[in-house]
Amino acid sequence: MTDIKHIGLDELKTMLSGMDIDCAVDSKGSVYCIFPADDDFDHDVVFHFTNDDDGWFGIEAVADEFSLTEDEIGQALVFCNEFSRRARLPKAFVVNGRLKLDQWIVFPESADSDYIIQYIELVLTMCWSFFVNANHKLKQK
Repeated sequence: MTDIKHIGLDELKTMLSGMDIDCAVDSKGSVYCIFPADDDFDHDVVFHFTNDDDGWFGIEAVADEFSLTEDEIGQALVFCNEFSRRARLPKAFVVNGRLKLDQWIVFPESADSDYIIQYIELVLTMCWSFFVNANHKLKQK
């Protein structure tokens, strides 16, 4: 059986800092960062990074201010399903009238920092792209 790499809080913060991503730690001890609104998407996106005791590493993304109207929920569900089918990662959901993305992985002990950084960059980029496209599809009439 392959040994699992557990990513510590300090190691994660160092990797994110090396990627020029400012992060903080919330009251539960989870690392998070905020990608600020810009011309492509006019809402902040918050990314939470989670390590559990079993070695799973998760990235979750939500744009709290990008709420869906009741009329947009059905279209948002279709959009999320299509994205999740096509993109493979991360997975998209509608939760409490908001779009949420998450991606979970277990890294083998042999995974080095460069590999993990590339993985994080890929997931963050895919999440941001999702929100930009969601804004275009769901909010631009």
